[in-house]
Amino acid sequence: HGEMTVGLAIGAGNIHPLGTGMAPGAGLHLYHINNYPHISGAAENFQQRGVVITSTSYGEGCGGVYTAAARDLDMQALTLRHVLHIFSAGNSGLQACGIYGSLGYHYGAIYGNITGGRKASKHSIAVGNLYFNDSLRINSSRGPLNDGILKPELTAPGQGILSIGPDNTYQLAGGTSAAAPSVAGLAALLYQSFRLSNGGDNPTFAHIKALMMNTAEDLGRPGPDYEYGYGRPNGARALKAIQNQWFMQGSVAHQGINTHTVTVTPGTKQLRLMGYWFDPEATP
Repeated sequence: HGEMTVGLAIGAGNIHPLGTGMAPGAGLHLYHINNYPHISGAAENFQQRGVVITSTSYGEGCGGVYTAAARDLDMQALTLRHVLHIFSAGNSGLQACGIYGSLGYHYGAIYGNITGGRKASKHSIAVGNLYFNDSLRINSSRGPLNDGILKPELTAPGQGILSIGPDNTYQLAGGTSAAAPSVAGLAALLYQSFRLSNGGDNPTFAHIKALMMNTAEDLGRPGPDYEYGYGRPNGARALKAIQNQWFMQGSVAHQGINTHTVTVTPGTKQLRLMGYWFDPEATP
């Protein structure tokens, strides 16, 4: 499992080029999952090692309950604005384990079974699992969270994907555990592109999260939903948005007004606008 997730994110394809991960030039710091040190120590890792993305393919219960650990992650995000946390949504799509468990979905899949705690945080990304043809794997966990918030935010190919295995071998990956590191690898590429266009500065996690959601390929029902989230990430579209500086950042005081102007080129077939908002003075 560990080799599989690493390979999909940053595998170099040394033995088989088809096993190359999304961001083969990225570095890795590997941690045991106990107590989630890669998340609790994210500030130190960012300051001392430059780590800006974590990828976690592990479950903490089922039902998408907003736990104290999720709150801690959201509190961390208010000050650690350059670090993006990415999680697998879970493989419990057939389990009725939350308050929405009585709401069935087609082919027997059920709502409200995101697996965990930390992945129920509002400033992280949870990733569902797709087949190669963009259909959703039936056991891919679905939202909403226990408090009604949308999860997963994204879905990505994670079924039958070639990745590394133990002892210099390769294996076929499967599950949301495989989908999440692929999105983490894409996020690494987008971080690097932003750095190249902005004098080496890191983007905020909010920038990259909103960018991947807003440029995603909409799947399932029109618009964001509890099965596919905002859809499958479109790396080329997200990259173009960075290179063309199709984004704005700003702040506004209480009861203040901040106006932004968007110029739309004649002939544009579709316009997507997304605002990602968080208050550094708020308590999640």
